Amino acid sequence: MAEDTKTMMAQPFDWMQHIYGEVQEPLIRFALELDGRLDIDTLRDSVDLIAQAVPVAAARYDEQTCDWKSSATARANMVHLVEVGPEEREHTRHIALLAHLNPSKGPQLRITLIRTDDMPDLLVVVINHMLADGQAAKQLLCLISSTYARMAGAGSYERGIAPTVPASRSMLQLIANLDPRRLAVLMMKRTRLPKVDTKLHLPLAQGISCPRYVTRAIAVDDVRMALERTHAIGSTFNDLLLAAYGRTICSAAGIESVVLPCPVDLRRFARAGQTCGICNLTGSYVCRIPSFKQASLGQALMRVTHQMRLQKTSDECLRGPLLFNAAALALPYEGARNLYLDNAGIPKVSYTNLGATEAEQLSFGDVHVTDMLFLAATRAWPCFQLSVSTFDGICTLSATMNASDAAEDLARQVLNVTAEQIELFARQGV
Repeated sequence: MAEDTKTMMAQPFDWMQHIYGEVQEPLIRFALELDGRLDIDTLRDSVDLIAQAVPVAAARYDEQTCDWKSSATARANMVHLVEVGPEEREHTRHIALLAHLNPSKGPQLRITLIRTDDMPDLLVVVINHMLADGQAAKQLLCLISSTYARMAGAGSYERGIAPTVPASRSMLQLIANLDPRRLAVLMMKRTRLPKVDTKLHLPLAQGISCPRYVTRAIAVDDVRMALERTHAIGSTFNDLLLAAYGRTICSAAGIESVVLPCPVDLRRFARAGQTCGICNLTGSYVCRIPSFKQASLGQALMRVTHQMRLQKTSDECLRGPLLFNAAALALPYEGARNLYLDNAGIPKVSYTNLGATEAEQLSFGDVHVTDMLFLAATRAWPCFQLSVSTFDGICTLSATMNASDAAEDLARQVLNVTAEQIELFARQGV
């Protein structure tokens, strides 16, 4: 197979993540603990079939032409087996999670199977955010496990059949569902939402920086009670997370309130029964959150819930993505980049929530996932992103950063203070 035999159009949201790449390493990472061993050849064959269904996964990004090029070299380097002793196991997982992924060389999906004698396998999956947003990354992860499960039990004919995945990676798959007159109104309308302060950052910290991540788990019982309490007052667990995090940021930055973007999955505008392709389809809600001094957690939660409820019943979250989509289709990359940075900018403090994942969604046939860690983009301190995921009822807060030891301590404090508010709410309510 010749190198670079096919060119694929980079979508506007691919470009948006490339722009974000100027201030962070836009990767989505998963570490899966398994209860058994995978067959490495079946895993490689499965991922090769996925590359047929999602060709950008095995492509490289051409910085000159700003589009995707197929690459036999990238496709051959998607799956790696690393065999280590017990004492090296955790360090190897750490290295695999934080390893650099170069979009211009590819692939955009890298899988590392970590194997230790007499122990179950670990699987680390790293995905370029240009390929997929959080929900599509989870979709891709489920596709990997289901394709492996099918391959493991299939005959020779079935093993060669690629999974069926919608080909479209464009926002047009959603735009086609919307009234053209409403689209025109949205794009002309001025937003009344509060503006995110893109210059806000956490306190500076001295020391030598290197890639690292911190995590903080919230136990099943605390998550369950928090879910029950938020539901009882017409709120959500995500609202609670956002309120607690915003209050923590106010305390760390010494401010009275903070306006934070909250990702929204634009697939909510898909038709009933419509499945979207593996791509980026994320917009933002915006919430103003008061500090500890300005309001109790219960009061902050209800303010967040009120703002979120108004935005969830509106389609205004489409406005920014629609405008950038139109600009990127009309302008070369540099023009779209400059327009985006001048009008939207990249917030230095942010939040993302992958949502809940159940173990049965990620079954590799006879091998099952017993734990999952989700990490998002690596940010250079004092930029900071709180990433949240829930697996089998356990909620994990994480932050991935290029930071010093002192900054890591500050990051850990942000996670702890956020989690402690949620745990107190779960046990005592408002």
